[in-house]
Amino acid sequence: MWYYRLIAFLTALDLVGKSAVEALPEKAFPRELPPGKPLLFIKRFHNEGLPLGFFKKHREIVLGGPLLIESLVLLRFSTLLPKRGRKAEKTALALVLAGGASNLFDRFFRGYVVDYLSLVNQKTEHLVFNLGDLFIAFGMGLTALIELARGMKRLLSKRRQS
Repeated sequence: MWYYRLIAFLTALDLVGKSAVEALPEKAFPRELPPGKPLLFIKRFHNEGLPLGFFKKHREIVLGGPLLIESLVLLRFSTLLPKRGRKAEKTALALVLAGGASNLFDRFFRGYVVDYLSLVNQKTEHLVFNLGDLFIAFGMGLTALIELARGMKRLLSKRRQS
């Protein structure tokens, strides 16, 4: 199915990016993207914890928490997949699964998540993330919008019935 291919492609895309960053020497960082007038910096950061480095001294939480969440998202995706329609919701969950899979791979096989992108902005340049993080953020944002629209539709429907 299309969604499985999307998950595999996006997961592989992030893992290839991470491997490319890992292969570069330390002196190659930071790197501007695009060169000249950058929007992003390419950096290399090894995050041994959860986002923002939380719980990095608690390996069982760093491994178990994301694995549990990924499993729950996969369960929801699996129950939704056979249903007709709901393409936006399926796509949102596929994005979350792809980003989660890439980061889980890192956690289990590297012992840390490779983060390599940073915004060119003095206030946020200390934040380093990867494509998988973006996939998760976009997927969760889309899910929130879908649920908000669904809730508004229910609310309007109840008001009409009253």
